[in-house]
Amino acid sequence: MRKFVVTSIATLFVACSAFAESFPTDKYMLEHRTYNNAATYENMGVYEGVVYAVAEYANTTYDCERGEYLPHGTEGCETCPEDAYCPGGQYTYNEESDDGIEYCGAGLHAPAGMWESAQCGHVLHVGEDVVYLRSTPGTERALAFKFDDGIFYANMSTSDVPMHVGTTKQLKAGNGQMSWSIYDDTAPVDGN
Repeated sequence: MRKFVVTSIATLFVACSAFAESFPTDKYMLEHRTYNNAATYENMGVYEGVVYAVAEYANTTYDCERGEYLPHGTEGCETCPEDAYCPGGQYTYNEESDDGIEYCGAGLHAPAGMWESAQCGHVLHVGEDVVYLRSTPGTERALAFKFDDGIFYANMSTSDVPMHVGTTKQLKAGNGQMSWSIYDDTAPVDGN
């Protein structure tokens, strides 16, 4: 929320009691304004003399969690969109630009809610499902896939984990002695 703070006013003279329809050029009307969906204007009086006012905005800051950013012109954090990452932090209201969001490079993708650049990568299609691959491994053991622009990784866990948060399906890899669940960063995992 933006707060409007008047930091100095010099020389205000006698207040008149009513607002005249034809407002004289040597008088000033101060208004109290509430900015919301139904704007309210309250006449604070008519003043004679010279008004010198210096005003500044006292901007409010917002603490966004990792995977969130502060969109421009809004007063609250939102989930990081697809194909971007949002590290989280403290951001100040801004009318013109988003704060706390970075977009993945050309041709790279990330699911919504990501918080680090390593989560930008390619997409592994598994039937109708997908697993978002990372540009660097996110777990001690990771399954690597080679693309024209580099090697990208799928997280692996010895726990039974769905491929991602939007499904209960699992994708497994094994070596005959052990098996791992392959998943992206949206799936909650207890261990690796």
